[in-house]
Amino acid sequence: MTNNQAEYKAIIAALQELTHVEMTIYSDSLLAVKQLEREYKIRNSELRKLASKVRALSRDRDITFKWIPREENFAGKVLDKLAKDW
Repeated sequence: MTNNQAEYKAIIAALQELTHVEMTIYSDSLLAVKQLEREYKIRNSELRKLASKVRALSRDRDITFKWIPREENFAGKVLDKLAKDW
């Protein structure tokens, strides 16, 4: 699994877990944020499928995607370590 696929899957997991909550999702993946905000095209077919799932889970909800620099993403560092240990 690529880092971008993992980022999308983490977003999907959050949206599936918190189904009726409006939220802002912070990500250190500029690519994922720009793609989900429709600023960048999605050329990779696997990412396109994952983005489609994110959009379906976001339908009729107030979901915002925000980019944060990797060095400021403390939760991401913890998740990255867990993923590597798994």
